Amino acid sequence: MLRDVLGAYVATAPRDVHFVYGLRDKPALAPPLDATGVRFNVSHSGEIALYALTLHRQIGVDVEQVRALTDLDGLAKHNFSRAECAALFALPPAQRPPAFFACWTRKEAYVKARGDGLSHPLDAFTVSFAAGEPARVVEIVGDAAAAARWTLAAVDVGVGYAAAVAVDGPATVAMRGFWEQPSGS
Repeated sequence: MLRDVLGAYVATAPRDVHFVYGLRDKPALAPPLDATGVRFNVSHSGEIALYALTLHRQIGVDVEQVRALTDLDGLAKHNFSRAECAALFALPPAQRPPAFFACWTRKEAYVKARGDGLSHPLDAFTVSFAAGEPARVVEIVGDAAAAARWTLAAVDVGVGYAAAVAVDGPATVAMRGFWEQPSGS
């Protein structure tokens, strides 16, 4: 599916779309297609796969199926900034799982866009995730101006899922379509 989507964007047969991988295994188009400037990222969870594409900018995406976690509080304390933990723990227990996954997908989209993946300390930056609040990178420890450089957006992929995309620089986030996997595949 990814080769089909990328092939359409770079006007190449899907069989001719090849990949290279960065230091932290972030995929990219292999030469000569890398010269098109198309950048992409992929995430999947449950029944959803999410592909994000941009031109000449770094991009990261994450999707997670919202579910009960046995140690949600511990995961948050280990991975979220102090401000994020305070906001999460201020919520009633029933609202914490969707809020946790909203925060998590925004954080993971950002570190994937950077090319760092989960090797980047997740508590070294803060994202917004309160219900009704636009997604954004609020603060990056040690670099006050960097947060404003990033575009972060929640992506609605359906009930029971949280998803986000991060782009280095100003961007408009638009959904282009959904593809269903043929039955039996």
